[in-house]
Amino acid sequence: MELSRRAFIGGASCAGAAAILAGLTGCGQKANDGGGASGGDADSSSKNEFEQRQTLAPEVARTLTCEILVAGGGISGLSAAVEAAQKGASVILLEKASDVGGNSNGAEGPFAVESPMQQEAGIELTLYDAILNELEFSNYRTNTQIWTNFLRRSGEDIQWLMENGVKFVDVRTTNDGLMGWHYYDGGGKSAVAAMKATAESLGVTIMTSTPLTGLILDSGICKGAYAADTDGNTIAVDAAAVILATGGTGANTAILSERTGFDCSKATINCSPGDTGDAIEAVSALDAQTRTACIMGDKCVYGFQMFDHISFATTRQPNLWVNGHGERFVNEGIVRENIPCTFNALFLGQDCAYSILDQATVDRYAAGDLPDKITNYFPDQPSELANLKDQIEQSLNSGLGVAFKGDSVAELATAMGIDADVLAKTVKEYNAVCSAGRDTDFYKKAEYLSPVEAGPFYAFRFDPLVVCAIGGIETDDANRVLKTDGTPVPNVFAVGLDGCNLYEETYNMTLSGSCNGYCVYSGRNAADNALVLL
Repeated sequence: MELSRRAFIGGASCAGAAAILAGLTGCGQKANDGGGASGGDADSSSKNEFEQRQTLAPEVARTLTCEILVAGGGISGLSAAVEAAQKGASVILLEKASDVGGNSNGAEGPFAVESPMQQEAGIELTLYDAILNELEFSNYRTNTQIWTNFLRRSGEDIQWLMENGVKFVDVRTTNDGLMGWHYYDGGGKSAVAAMKATAESLGVTIMTSTPLTGLILDSGICKGAYAADTDGNTIAVDAAAVILATGGTGANTAILSERTGFDCSKATINCSPGDTGDAIEAVSALDAQTRTACIMGDKCVYGFQMFDHISFATTRQPNLWVNGHGERFVNEGIVRENIPCTFNALFLGQDCAYSILDQATVDRYAAGDLPDKITNYFPDQPSELANLKDQIEQSLNSGLGVAFKGDSVAELATAMGIDADVLAKTVKEYNAVCSAGRDTDFYKKAEYLSPVEAGPFYAFRFDPLVVCAIGGIETDDANRVLKTDGTPVPNVFAVGLDGCNLYEETYNMTLSGSCNGYCVYSGRNAADNALVLL
């Protein structure tokens, strides 16, 4: 499993895996209007905030000059800054937050092939193996050339990171994935700290709490960018090239809904709070070409984080799942075997979905007897889910319409607002499958078959959680931003989550770490191509 990306940002203990999100607002229930998830109304003003900041641009308090301007200090922005500075360019890096790192602080490590670490460990993983895997996973709807360029340089990128102070533990994989995930020693924070130190040693000027507010345009040609300083004044940075690395749109539910076509207003937001789409807004005046974002996410019970005990027991286990009509619709074991496609099944294939448990299952889970144990993610934690029953009561009493209870299956169905006869039939058929030890309906593994027999019974609605949004701005092989006619926007590049176009709707966990690896690659690639402009 691909872990830990969320813990440092969103209050979760650790992170889950990655996949596409489609927002879910209620399965016929009352729309959520409160509760512990961030997002929704908190993010709806971000676009207006950006536009308000842009109005400050004509009143410039001071002007700075550099050759390469990088907007964003995650691993892609830091890679761009270090690459450019190492090759002699003067660089200014703007960072919206109070320190650099963004989502990269929680990244686990980059995917690569044919790296020095793999060679030393005797791991034989070729460029061809990785690309063929992605092509087959995406049904050949991905950009082969971008994947080839990224992976061809990926081994060198690992060596380059090590030369710049980044340390790794080993090379690993998830489930049956490819052995290309280079795991950071100390997590993403240590990698960010090393790259920041290298950037500063090279003379890169890092300006934190200084968000991008717009591009400086002269007859449609970018000549630099505007930013807001810590006092709220507008500064202008004249530059030959601007590299956008602002972290994507994961914290802006309005843009997410627009870019994905789904209502994301009630999603739980666990990405960096600064990921509000500043780059997309900045290029909006340039006739820039945009694309649908791929959402890296997880799932939870609304009002709780993904590793809170209620979410872990109800949304991360192969329980009985039913849709808004009370019918089974998928092999629930997919949650243990193919996380991204779990999201497709839950949030694309259905209007809504619920996890069904009986009291015996709740009791067993609370005691730590689960198919997927929490100690698989947090070895130092107790195996028991001590908070599960209290959190269930909190959810039932929250008024959010996401948890339901009934002494009988019919009572549960009434509470959920679905047909009692349909749910009763589904439960009866599922229990028969469990008794037989063979799922001839959806082919769930026998080890995951657990009956739903004795009340009280519970239902918990699946709701999406956003870790980050990948892509949104169309780029070419040089990471130049493209116009709608396919020609490059002069002097403007997009990297990392702003310009990652590796994926369509689903992130391939077989190549765990590929997004982080692309962030490093695209930062360096954009810097190399920007240097040509000097």
